[in-house]
Amino acid sequence: MLSGKKEQALCFFLALFLIFSLNLPVESIAASPKHVVGKVWYSDDTVTIDIDPSQPGSKPKYIYKMLVEGNRFYIDIINSRISSNLDAAINLDDVQKLRRAQNNPNTSRVVIHFNKSGIKPTVAYKANPKPHFIIAWKGSSTSSHREKFRILIDPGHGGRDVGAVGPVKKMSEKVITLDVALKLEQLLLKRDDVIVELTRRTDIEMKLSERREKARKWKPDIFISIHVNSSPHSKSLNQTEIYYYDRKSLPLAQIVRDELIDELERPGGQVRRKGYEVIRNNPATYGSVLVESCYISSKRGENYLSQDWYRQEIAKGLRNSIDAFLNSDNINN
Repeated sequence: MLSGKKEQALCFFLALFLIFSLNLPVESIAASPKHVVGKVWYSDDTVTIDIDPSQPGSKPKYIYKMLVEGNRFYIDIINSRISSNLDAAINLDDVQKLRRAQNNPNTSRVVIHFNKSGIKPTVAYKANPKPHFIIAWKGSSTSSHREKFRILIDPGHGGRDVGAVGPVKKMSEKVITLDVALKLEQLLLKRDDVIVELTRRTDIEMKLSERREKARKWKPDIFISIHVNSSPHSKSLNQTEIYYYDRKSLPLAQIVRDELIDELERPGGQVRRKGYEVIRNNPATYGSVLVESCYISSKRGENYLSQDWYRQEIAKGLRNSIDAFLNSDNINN
């Protein structure tokens, strides 16, 4: 057996060997940020923020808020760091100053100082031609260019038509769709450039022909019918599916798919063409879609859908879809 001193010496040399052989700096233990916040600039009532993702196809998570005091707006980009580019102070139209800061080791913040109050920016992320955020608002140069955008939300089923039912908690589709629709309406009311209407606000039965007639009379710019899916053949299905019918609705369907699966952190989703009556030949100017966020027939899907926070996430994903669509090239300002 080794003596106490020899044992201590052996442990010391083993420790030194491990340190020098591994040669790992402390910084390598912590995960590097996925994204780099690069150039930030202002033009035509928009602020653009370049993003350099280290993982292709990885969309940054973000939160944003308008601070009434001081007319300041900020966006926090999660798991990112600020590049070495310098910020430029400007004083042009609505924007007085732009600045960036490393809010904490894992979060970058971009702040916009406005020259006036009452501005309500929206945020959209675009992957092409290179990853970037667009923060847009209706400022002095665009405030009168377009009337308010009309959005008609259709909570599927209702009344005696309960829709699909979960296998364990017996959660019904009609309850989920109405709750998501009301949550989405509240999120959209924060925008002053849209008008929101629902085909139903309570647990009443509505025929598909009545929903289409509502769209015909109300003349929405976009129509979103909210549903959850079910399969009698497979209890493990739990994917997201967005349905459209006419060609004009395809861009809206693709944006809804992308934003919804990103907000719900789902692995993927499908965009499919199908002649559901509520979206077939719908008069919405820019398109109509039917949204199946996930399958209530799976135990996992029902468990998620039964929780208020998850239904709020669905509403956020749809709100993000509308924000992105309004800032896309599909809208003629």
